Amino acid sequence: MVAFIALELQQEVKEKIYRYVREVIKPLCREGRWVDSANYHLTLKYIGPVEERQVDVLYRLLNEAASRYGGFRLDTGRVGVFGEAGAGRARVLWLDTTGDVLLTRNPGEMEKLQQVSLNATSVSLMESRLEGKKRVYIPLSVHRLG
Repeated sequence: MVAFIALELQQEVKEKIYRYVREVIKPLCREGRWVDSANYHLTLKYIGPVEERQVDVLYRLLNEAASRYGGFRLDTGRVGVFGEAGAGRARVLWLDTTGDVLLTRNPGEMEKLQQVSLNATSVSLMESRLEGKKRVYIPLSVHRLG
């Protein structure tokens, strides 16, 4: 299994980001693969492949760490890309979209996402799994902060 630690987003945050992606980002892209909005999250730490027996250790460590920190608020920032933005090609577009994306404009020229706030009250140990041809992210455990 492939594991990572993430902040899961509230439904209203996912909906605002989805509207922005649909109305602003997608029209500026010639092609790409888009993450389903149900999978929107904020990755804190990618762990990678783990064996089943290691999940219990990760659970205990994350539970201990989460109990030491209180909740916090995050706000969205700008849109950016990993890859050749200047050439109109990008491998990954930040803001919860991923895949091979061909942009028709530089991210700095895009309309900005109206700021969205996220109240982080927990962290989750997640599994990344392929189901058919789609990648899905499944919470293995949720740990309240504080």
